[in-house]
Amino acid sequence: MTHNAPRMGGMTETTTMEIAVWVPTETFKWTDELTAVLIVWRAANDKLFTGRRNAAVKGFEEFVREKGLEGKTTPTWVKKKWENLKQKYKDMKTLSGVSTEGEATAASWKWFDAMEVAMGGRPSISLSAFIASASHDAAVASPPIKTEPRVERLTPAPQRKRKGDVLLYLRVMKMKALQVIYLTLLAVLAARAQVLVAGKCPRPAVVKFFDASMYQGKWYEIQKLPVLFQQGECATATYSQKKPGENVEVLNKELLPDGSIYSVVGSAMATNSSEPAKMEVYYSPTSLPSPYWVLSTDYWGHALVFGCIDYGLFHAQFAWILSRQPILLKKTLKDLQDLLASAGVNVDKMITTNQNEAFCRAMRLL
Repeated sequence: MTHNAPRMGGMTETTTMEIAVWVPTETFKWTDELTAVLIVWRAANDKLFTGRRNAAVKGFEEFVREKGLEGKTTPTWVKKKWENLKQKYKDMKTLSGVSTEGEATAASWKWFDAMEVAMGGRPSISLSAFIASASHDAAVASPPIKTEPRVERLTPAPQRKRKGDVLLYLRVMKMKALQVIYLTLLAVLAARAQVLVAGKCPRPAVVKFFDASMYQGKWYEIQKLPVLFQQGECATATYSQKKPGENVEVLNKELLPDGSIYSVVGSAMATNSSEPAKMEVYYSPTSLPSPYWVLSTDYWGHALVFGCIDYGLFHAQFAWILSRQPILLKKTLKDLQDLLASAGVNVDKMITTNQNEAFCRAMRLL
């Protein structure tokens, strides 16, 4: 599912009741991954949404800032997106499960299970049952009460115990709810051919004293982890830099199954001048950045690139093995795979790109 969200740049200002309203003139692509991140984030940050005036917008301001979406969308638009998800969820709840042809139901809408948990629709046990169970356990464990003074001193204790049990119950239920949301969204992302791994992104060492000027030129893709945005063969990446210190222009090409050639132009920039091998690639002014870390290169023969995006309880991994020629020595390939494995990458998931001369002839002619 995709949706076009507003971009801040180039917007015009209008006023209604003396409140500034921004009208978008450019858009960027809102993806299923962002919807997944939004649902998880909103469920985990419920305390920001107190119901007070402007609390929701301020809450989503934090989301936009935290996820690096400033200049790409607005808190007001994200708030509307969340409200649409809530309304769709409520509509699905009222359906009987039978629909006309093409109409979504709770069973067919991909976000229903995640929203069901996020909206508190599936506690594992009832709160009243939990309290009753806790009270019964406390009574059995208590010593017999023999004297009146003893009764008076102990009377408040069960009340404090019960309150503590309720708070514990609520914390456990929230943790379980977030776990279910993550697992549901994990299944959605896995279906999109991303390599997903539990835990936070690894932080492998990168090339020291990386020289972008020596990295310029054409590279052939030898192997990669499967990704949604690459579905072709014969893939190449060409890098160019007009002046030292400037952003690196990226030109990616691949041969699609229908015989057409797909190309996309991007711009790579170092995120920290002290570590120039850690870059982010933007394919449009409004796109989200793609992490691009050069773990190894000799500039004239091979290069190993790694990227990772955190989704909370799990992360998505990206990896490419590149060569200056359409082939790469087996030993070099094995050495680079071993380096990836040491960084926590399952190299068994790496797929080989077809760089056969005859098969890729259309690409070679360009």
